[in-house]
Order: sequence, then structure tokens, then C-alpha cells
Amino acid sequence: MKYFKMLSVLSTILVICIERSLCISGPDLVVSNITESKVHVVWTPLKLPGKVIEKYRVSAYPLQSFGTDILKQNEWTFSNSSSRTDLVGLHPGTKYNVSVWAVTSDGRTDPTTKIVWTEVGDPEEPPAVEILEKNGKTMLVNIPVGLSDKGPITSYFVVPVQKSNIILFNPEELSNYSTSQETGLPYYIAANLPPEQANKSFTVGDGKTYNGYFNAPLSEEKDYEVVVGIVSSLNEVTKVSYSPVRSTLDDGIPGVSKAQTSSTLSVILSAAIGVCGFLLVLSVILYFLLRRHYGKRRPSDEMVLRVHEGDENGFVPGMLQLSEDADLSEVYETLREKYWQIPRSNLMVHQTVLGAGQFGEVREGVVHRRSQSIPCIVQHMQAPSLLGDKEKRALLCELDLMSRVGFHPNVVEFLGACDERDVLQVAIEHHPSSLRGLILRSRQPPGGKVSSLSEPLLLELASGIAQGMAHLADRGVAHQDSGIHSKKRSCIQGRKFEEFEKV
Repeated sequence: MKYFKMLSVLSTILVICIERSLCISGPDLVVSNITESKVHVVWTPLKLPGKVIEKYRVSAYPLQSFGTDILKQNEWTFSNSSSRTDLVGLHPGTKYNVSVWAVTSDGRTDPTTKIVWTEVGDPEEPPAVEILEKNGKTMLVNIPVGLSDKGPITSYFVVPVQKSNIILFNPEELSNYSTSQETGLPYYIAANLPPEQANKSFTVGDGKTYNGYFNAPLSEEKDYEVVVGIVSSLNEVTKVSYSPVRSTLDDGIPGVSKAQTSSTLSVILSAAIGVCGFLLVLSVILYFLLRRHYGKRRPSDEMVLRVHEGDENGFVPGMLQLSEDADLSEVYETLREKYWQIPRSNLMVHQTVLGAGQFGEVREGVVHRRSQSIPCIVQHMQAPSLLGDKEKRALLCELDLMSRVGFHPNVVEFLGACDERDVLQVAIEHHPSSLRGLILRSRQPPGGKVSSLSEPLLLELASGIAQGMAHLADRGVAHQDSGIHSKKRSCIQGRKFEEFEKV
């Protein structure tokens, strides 16, 4: 029996020792950077001999709040290597029990706890203040009830605001009456009332002091409105929400209704539509009058004759016909024998670019032939061997066409080509003075004449053009664009007809 009692005492002592070995303190906890909905926590990682830290658990349980809704209990799990985090999704102005503990393979440590208040939030915006009575230097107003689930309602600011179109109400610049007089602001805090004053009347301008703010008498010469600020303070942090200024509300502007505003806008729009419609009708009438006036004028002196001839098989008279299996290189060598191969030393190309032709840039130049310098235009292009099949066929047709023209005093001369490896340069006689420019300059001379050119000169020009066209027809060349802009005139050599501007 004695042995049994001794064994029972030893068992009790052993159980107590085992229980004490499981009561391990949790990690140290530090809370910082507290905002309305977030708390930053840092804990010290634990090192327990013979035990493995599997994870850490952090909780934030609400203890006290100013809202009516039941707040949720927040818990988070973190890895064993974590030591800090931000607890987000918390409610403003709420007291939380923040705890952290470690979970081991044998159980959990004791939690380390901190009591934390989140920062107070903004109260709800109150409605516009109702003015009950105006009497000289005072106004009787009703203080609206402040509401907030983010903190306590601690007081009410009463702010008289002078109606002004220049300075708008700015809560950040609010101060007491004396400071507003010094800065020239048309608003100030007249009273700081306790929460019990809610839903009660208050006299603005009674000359008393309320919690350090002087409620100065109002000026009878000025018109005032009243703004009320709902004040919520907690742990030395204060948030204020102000009621709207009644004059800024659409339904609060004296003497102006929505119906009147809509009617004015309709009148303005109707007037604008009427003016625009009148201008449109006037523009249409003016257009037809101008068209009728200028339609009686004689037609343009420039007439363009285009030749579009061909049979059903695509044959065009005067054009080189190449079959699909034709040896284009052999055709090119045959054509080279029909025109002068200009040595490179006899061809000088200037930097002046006249434009771009079908096959490349067109520049001014000079060809030296038999001790004579001939102004020309030079088209710079790739050698036929480098062109595609379609481009090569078009180039061969043009070279064949120009080589068949020959020489005529009234037709611009194809001087020849300079073939250098990868570059082919085609030279054509160039006259800088065009017939079109001559005709245009001769129009509308004094005295009512049609042209300042004499009739013999006009007949000579027409004869030269006809002779040039006849020469081209004899050679089987169809000039596809026989307009005034295709004629060139040289003061030295007479009138010439140009075929090759397109090359």
C-alpha cells in the first residue's frame, strides 16, 4: 500500500512536468503602421530545441466597433520562414485583439497578443443644413444628426459661409473667426457643439463662445449660408465630413428652376439651328449662282486626245509584240543596235531631279555628240537584266517605240542610252520652255484679244504640231497623250512635238 501511494505521487509529478513542457511562450509581436483598414505586424521567429516549427498563425478578432454590423474574425496562416505581414481588410475605428502563435509537430505555442485600434474613418456626409429663420445678425438653423460606423461622433462644427462667386468653400482652410478676418476668407468655424446638440436648433451669430470658437454676429449687408461638419475623433486622429453648400445644389439656386434652365437651353439651341440652316441655304444658292456664271465662260484651250486602240487579242498597233516564250535578252540586244550607245564620258547627269518616271528618277543632263552639247533629260533605271519579267517587257516596248521615231525637226529626239553594268540611263532631247507655258502667258492680253500671239505664229505652231504628228503616224507610233502639256518649244530650233515624257 505504501508502495502504491509513492507510485501515484511520482506519476502526478511526471504529468505536471509534461504539461509544463508544452506551455511554450509564443513569438514576440510588434504592431506598427496602423491605418483605417490595415495593420503591419512583425514577429520574432522561434527556435525550439527538439521541435519543428511548421507554420505561424495570426488572428485579428474585433472587440469593439461603432458600427451595427457584426464584424468577421480574421485569421491568416504563414510559412515557418515568414516573420512579417500586413493584415488587410480591417474595419476603421475598431478595437482588435491581434495574436500570433507558432504551430509545431506537437501542438501550438501560447499566443502573443496585442490590443490595437484601427484609425478612425470619415463620417457620412450630412444633408444640407436647414435654415429655420433669419433675423438681422442671427440665423436659426437645425443641426443634422451625424452618422458613422467608422468611429464615434464627438462634436459638430457650425460654419457660416458668405455667398461668393469668387472664393469657394474649402474645408482645409477653415479656422476661427479672427483668423478668417485676417486672411479675408468668407467662412469660419463659429461653434464646436457636443454630440447632444444633434437634431436641435442653434442660433448662428449670437455672440457667444462655444468650446473656444467665437460665434460672431453676422453682417446684415451680406447673405449667408450654413455648413455643418460632423467630427469623429479617436486616439488623437480626427476626421470631419461637411454638409454641401446649398447654393451649389441644382434645386437650391434661388429663382432658377430646372424648367427655366431647360427652356433657356432650348431657345439657344433653336436659335443656333436656325442660323445654321440659313447659312446652309445661302451656301447652296451661292453655289448655283457661281456655277451659272462661270459655266458661260469659254471652255479650256487645252484639249487632250487619248488613243486607246486594240483588238480582241490585246494587239495594240505601233507597240512591240512579245510572245510569252520570247527570249527577252536577245530582244534587248537587237534593240541596242537600233539606237546610239552613248559612251559614259559623253553623258553628263546633273543633280537636278525633275521627277520620277515609270522606271526611276528623271534628271537634267547634257549629251556631247559630234562636238555639240545637247540638253537632255536622263532617266536613271536598273539594267533590264535586273528587272522582273513584266517590267522588262514594258521597258523593251518603250525602247522599241523610241528607236522607231527617228529624227524630225518638230519631234523631240531620242538621243540614245548609256548601259553600265547594273544601270541603264536613257537620254531624250529636252527643251525647258513648253508650249503650254507660252499659250498660258499669251492669254487675256489688253485690248480684248484672245491671245497676244500673232496669227502667223499661231498658224506656224499648229502646222509644226501637225507635221510632228504626221511623222509619228508614218513611223507607226501612236502618241497616247496629245495635249498642250505634251508640246515643247525651243527658241533656237523651232517647235517640236514631244512623245517621251512618260519614259
